[in-house]
Amino acid sequence: MTINSKASGQVKTKSQDPAQEAPVAQKGNALSLPFMVNSTVSVDRCADATGFRTPSLRHRSLSVSHDQRVAETFLLNTRLCRHDHESEAGVQLYYTDTVTYMLANNGIETFDTTLIIPLPPPARLRLSLGDCLLRRRSRRLFTGDPVRLEGLSSLLFAAAGITGIGKAPVEQGEHTVDLFFRTTPSPGGLYGVDLYVVALNISGLERGIYGYDPLRSRLALLQGPDSVQAVLQAFAYPEEVISLSRACTLLIAIGRPWKVMRKYGSRGLRYLFIEVGQLAENVHLACTALGYGDVDIAGFYDDDLNEALGLDGLAQTVLHTIAVGIPAE
Repeated sequence: MTINSKASGQVKTKSQDPAQEAPVAQKGNALSLPFMVNSTVSVDRCADATGFRTPSLRHRSLSVSHDQRVAETFLLNTRLCRHDHESEAGVQLYYTDTVTYMLANNGIETFDTTLIIPLPPPARLRLSLGDCLLRRRSRRLFTGDPVRLEGLSSLLFAAAGITGIGKAPVEQGEHTVDLFFRTTPSPGGLYGVDLYVVALNISGLERGIYGYDPLRSRLALLQGPDSVQAVLQAFAYPEEVISLSRACTLLIAIGRPWKVMRKYGSRGLRYLFIEVGQLAENVHLACTALGYGDVDIAGFYDDDLNEALGLDGLAQTVLHTIAVGIPAE
């Protein structure tokens, strides 16, 4: 039975079992979201008194627990609302000449390194897009055989390579600056995702951690062979599930949230996740075309992996990883 309250503008739902009552959406600044619970899912009232709470326990106690719902809070805090003039002003700033000049220099950065490795031209992917989509599979076990540097170059180009140059007018159209297009779309052309390469077994490339420079199509050595083991130990999967030690490379997407949030506010973090997903799919399709095996790996210990890569976890943080190798399956 439902009762409409005109005074409060709320819709309250009563049930014979209080444990089945769900949070009610409120007008204005909503503090909770309505949700649907399948009738076959039990409700656990003991979650607040339980010290060890699995995700399934938290789900069973949604309607009765006072536990912090961090993920839902993220969704609420990154909504786009009408008449949000602060957000509008933040976006409008990016249509000025000053920011256009900044975007023209986006990606022109230096690495703290003494070793730069130019990449060979990427191999042309000859498998059709339709065939790549049909054949794409996650491959978790690898043979340990090496991949050529040309193959790695092809994957990096698919992920974030430069595909063209556009002209943007400045100074009321009297001049233009170059803006670079990439294989992966990015919110506002900001490109808040950097790509690190952990070389494990690449022909002609020493083991180590490298930064990818898409504008110049090259790698910069960031850490040597001794740093690789700390990276591998930051993953949660055993070798029999994902044979990381036999992979050829780990591609690690590094996010710089404020590069996007400076324009879009907190909602920019959503956009950063979208960009990572698009980058990852490009890698998957390129691996399929080249005959490589690859798999997304989100099961890593964030603090351990950030530390191994020399990142602070906030201004720069690991968002996603992809293992690539010669498939054993």
